[in-house]
Formats: sequence, C-alpha cells, structure tokens
Amino acid sequence: MPLEQAGLCPQHTNPPPNSLKEAREATWLCMEEQEQLCGECAEKHRKSKQTRSHTLIDLRMCVNESRSVLSNLELEVMELIKDTETNAIRGKTLIEMIESRKARYRLSQEERLNRTIQALRA
Repeated sequence: MPLEQAGLCPQHTNPPPNSLKEAREATWLCMEEQEQLCGECAEKHRKSKQTRSHTLIDLRMCVNESRSVLSNLELEVMELIKDTETNAIRGKTLIEMIESRKARYRLSQEERLNRTIQALRA
C-alpha cells in the first residue's frame, strides 16, 4: 500500500468519479489478511462466510493501550534516572567520606610512626 494511503480503508481509498463513496480512515485490522478496514467494511468482514472467523483488532484501542504502556514506561524510566542520579550523589558522598577517613588514618599512622621513631632514638 502506498504511503499516502496508509491508514485508509482499501475499499474506500480511491472512490470512482461521481460516487458518493469517499476515502475512510481504517480503524480495524484483519489479522489473517493483514488488511486495514473502516468500521463499515469491518462489519461486512465479520458477517461474510469467508471471513467471519477472522480476527479483527480495533486499531484505536491498540493505539490507546500503546500510549498507556509507553506512558508507564516513560514514568519507570524517569524513576530509574532519578534513582541513578540519587545513587550517583550518594556514591560521590561515600567516596568523599572514605577519602577523608583514609587521609585521617594516614595522618594518624604517620604521627604514630614518628612517635615510635622518636621513642627509638631516645
């Protein structure tokens, strides 16, 4: 199907001249035929002997469900980003705290070593 006709019911895409038919938006999808249908054609598809067993999907419902799922995913991603940023800040704070403790420990060990050296020299 040409790109400019995507989303249109193929039965109503190119109506004949002087016809009352006009292009209609496809709101249903036949899974077996992978064909987009307008509401009227979907109803005919359901009633036809050859296609009554076909699975028809309401495209509007799919779009709404997809939007809902994407919205929830976006919220989850934003929460993960926030958690990651919070954990990065915590990690930086912990590193600073460890570095500070290491420096104090090193200083105390140097002082202890100096006192030991002075005591041995005396």
